[in-house]
Amino acid sequence: DFNAPSYNTVANKALTRYSGKLNEVQKENWVEGKFGKAIELNGVNNFVIAEGLDCALQDGLSFMFWVFPTRFWGSRTLVSFEGNGLLMKLGENDDKLFLQFQSTYQKKVYENMATLQKNQWQSVGVTYDNKTKKVVVYLQGKAVFEIYLELTFEGAFTSATLGAAGGKTEFF
Repeated sequence: DFNAPSYNTVANKALTRYSGKLNEVQKENWVEGKFGKAIELNGVNNFVIAEGLDCALQDGLSFMFWVFPTRFWGSRTLVSFEGNGLLMKLGENDDKLFLQFQSTYQKKVYENMATLQKNQWQSVGVTYDNKTKKVVVYLQGKAVFEIYLELTFEGAFTSATLGAAGGKTEFF
């Protein structure tokens, strides 16, 4: 949901207080999406960022979003969570999904988990269960990658970015 006519904020319809700030997103970037409106990101300087998060992983984390890739070229960030020395990034590299975890203590990258399709809406998601230490990546509602991973860090994620910040992507 967005607040016309400024087109600078995306309201969170979930039961949380976090909304997204739009970077260089104009009226023409709002297009028809899978369900209602979507944001067309140009792969260079458009992105959505939610700051001031307090997203601790005591219980876990899950997120899901829709993508509509129009072309593939190199490695790009789809979504990233950062804060307190931890980075979790889900991206694609020439149509193959990858997942990266990085902290002061470790860096792990898992590649070639699944293949995205060009010019087609696809749901992408990740879950992390802190009790079992299980990470699952989903494409079109199906688990395409599972791993057990102890995430070692203090504190919580303080920001989440969808789009070009920290990388380049061309997704809705």
